[in-house]
Amino acid sequence: AARPGLRHVLMTDVRDVVFQADPFTPAPTGLEVFVEYEAGRLADHAFQVKHLRALAGEGLAERLDDQPCICAGTIVGPAGEAARLCRLILTLGAIPRSAVGGGFGVDQASLALAVGYGLISAQVQDNYRRVATIGMASDGVSLKDGLIVNLDGSLSPVVHQYDRRPELVEAMRARWSQALPDRRRRSGRRRR
Repeated sequence: AARPGLRHVLMTDVRDVVFQADPFTPAPTGLEVFVEYEAGRLADHAFQVKHLRALAGEGLAERLDDQPCICAGTIVGPAGEAARLCRLILTLGAIPRSAVGGGFGVDQASLALAVGYGLISAQVQDNYRRVATIGMASDGVSLKDGLIVNLDGSLSPVVHQYDRRPELVEAMRARWSQALPDRRRRSGRRRR
């Protein structure tokens, strides 16, 4: 709202994203959300389902079983639509049905509800186009000239979850951030 001239925005995770080209080329025509690295239905993703059930309850979650599994880690689109989505995610996340729904994963669950129930208009984009969310996929990408290249030889402007693959972390660090401290992803909870 404070920047009325802003046309398009990209909302993205920070730690596990690298940019390889202009993420706004071509310019998005509407709000774009992207499928997770694995193909398949939402019901096939235990992480997503767990948080969706905690946030919305069993009945509402089950009705979305056949929807594509989308990721809240990268979203692009017109600024006004992105702001509306942010307000919607915050609203949905503010009414969790359990402690699980109110914490980690609530953004994923809220996005699934917003898009799956048509609370907001969004184009669900295939992986390995504007965004490549690679996770642990072993056959989806390779390295060429220090860049992460998709299986079909194309280059995605935004690569998400590259840090799950040590060889990609090493290549991205060598290209972009040699002097930065090591911030490796660690699983499990921290002990206090």
